[in-house]
Amino acid sequence: FSTENFFEFNWWVKPTQRFTFGETFFTQPAANRTQNLSAGDGFIRYQFRELIRNERTGLTLSTEVRANLPISRRSQEAGLITALRSTALLAVPITPSVRFEFRETPIFYIYKEAGHQGSTGAISHPIFENRVSIGPVITISETLTLIAPLNLSLTKFQNYKSDASHNNELFPDLSFTPELDWSVTSSFYLGLSYRTEGIMVKDRAGMILSQNPGSGSMQMVFGMSF
Repeated sequence: FSTENFFEFNWWVKPTQRFTFGETFFTQPAANRTQNLSAGDGFIRYQFRELIRNERTGLTLSTEVRANLPISRRSQEAGLITALRSTALLAVPITPSVRFEFRETPIFYIYKEAGHQGSTGAISHPIFENRVSIGPVITISETLTLIAPLNLSLTKFQNYKSDASHNNELFPDLSFTPELDWSVTSSFYLGLSYRTEGIMVKDRAGMILSQNPGSGSMQMVFGMSF
């Protein structure tokens, strides 16, 4: 098994605004049956919660700006300087226990070069990506919540080498990521999530829907807040 771990430190500048430093790290099985530990990329982020709120309908708009920190070895070898992103989250209440969320996230990537030579060959770097996420958030009980977003991203890669992976390509990706969360206490929760993989595949005609869209990976989620 492998794990993906994430922590963040938050400074609440105002009741609806916070500054965050976050970092990820991973563990993966090694040949000697131990777990290798590796650092992922970090980030700094500034969030505006409920920047706009309609008291009559309950509709809210929240935003954030974020810059990635190329801490991981993979990002440093690729020559990543940063990735700048902004997110707008629109939440629309449907019933007292159901709301509908829409996220729009444009991302600009800044690299030292248009691509690099990886272990599997030449790799073209992305220059721009747009992510859209849409789906319901269902409050089943006071402690149980289900989120079920459908995610679509469109990534433009740089012109590096003709034989490079994704060279000068406009690449779409589609995934479905439901997650069920249980708030055990006010500062601890457990979750079960699933991410589909390969919903869209590439053939001679371009990107098409896969004939096996149900394949994916399952994750157990453990969350703590101090």
